[in-house]
Amino acid sequence: MLINCPRCGFSQPKDQYCAQCGVDMQSYKPKTPPLYQRLIGNAGVQIGALIVAALVIGNSIIKKQEPKNWTSSSSPSASDSRSSLADESQGTGANASADASEDTQEFSSSSQAQQLNNLQNQEIRLRRFEALNPNTGAAASGANGANGTTNGAANSATGTSVTGSVDNSAATPEETTTPTGLRVFQVTYAEVTHEVLTRWIANSSALGFYQSLPQYSAGILTNFQSKKAELKQSLNSFDLRLAAGSASSNVSGTMTDDGAQLIGLITSIEFRSSENNTVSGSLSVTKNMGQTNENYPAEFHLPKGASFFIIGALRPTDFADEKSTLYMPPFQIFKSPEFTSGKTEFVIIVEPQ
Repeated sequence: MLINCPRCGFSQPKDQYCAQCGVDMQSYKPKTPPLYQRLIGNAGVQIGALIVAALVIGNSIIKKQEPKNWTSSSSPSASDSRSSLADESQGTGANASADASEDTQEFSSSSQAQQLNNLQNQEIRLRRFEALNPNTGAAASGANGANGTTNGAANSATGTSVTGSVDNSAATPEETTTPTGLRVFQVTYAEVTHEVLTRWIANSSALGFYQSLPQYSAGILTNFQSKKAELKQSLNSFDLRLAAGSASSNVSGTMTDDGAQLIGLITSIEFRSSENNTVSGSLSVTKNMGQTNENYPAEFHLPKGASFFIIGALRPTDFADEKSTLYMPPFQIFKSPEFTSGKTEFVIIVEPQ
């Protein structure tokens, strides 16, 4: 009968002593391995470590991924421009902090806690763009009745011009026409120099309200009325009147010859609530460029007197083949040498009234 030595594992006929290592096999008791060796050799611990590692790696990958409705393409010139703005704003941070300290007094601690909420992706309910085509008759008439600001189109060889606003809420006719309880959002399209934007970004960053993303950036201005004189030019300004829980869109662009597609810009605002002197909602800017679309979503929580701004929704390289047909606001910015050379930026400002 063969037995194995408990110490060296040598196989031999049954005997008291091992023929290889000489240990007394009957009285030999192996030493208990250290705790770390027992843990490492435990199958359950190994499986648990693999699960934890997989969770950590998966969470890291998810955090690095952009939301699916955010554009995945990137313009090097736009990214470099925003990077330079951020660098310049750090240099002016000390000057902006003095202004920010005065503005901070206007905000309560509770309203400061409600910041940009990480610019979460928000889908805005949009009516089909075909409803804006004058050839659709009743649909276009319905859009006019809903908001009263959809302007007609001039047919030409290059398509149909479309500008105006569309109410996307599910309100009844009585709710739509009743001014009581409506909140007015004034939206301004503007061309702004890098010097001015540097001050805005520094001011917003000092309050903790500035967010920079690969495709665009956004922040909060505490007193935009006093800063309107700083705009290089105001490209367009319009009002969207919304009840809480409703949404509305402004469309600017041109329809294709067959009337099936809009080429242009859609700015949509959803008004969620107004509590404790804080207006909450979301902004979605959609840029339709024929073969590709890009969406820039953001949430805002604006204390009383504050405005929201977003940078980068239009870039000099956009609409390369359609610029000659986009003669309506805000596309006149493409005629600005400063914008096409990257010295200024297209900015959208939202002001709750």
